[in-house]
Amino acid sequence: MGIPNPYQCSFGGIVRKFYIAIMLMNIGAVFVKFIIFCSFYST
Repeated sequence: MGIPNPYQCSFGGIVRKFYIAIMLMNIGAVFVKFIIFCSFYST
């Protein structure tokens, strides 16, 4: 990480948060689908 400069705080931080949010949403969607598939498959 290190010391954040103004460019990272203004632009890079927003892009990084947006990228992390999309990545977490994709991982969460796959995880939920996997759980639903396993629960339907097991019963």
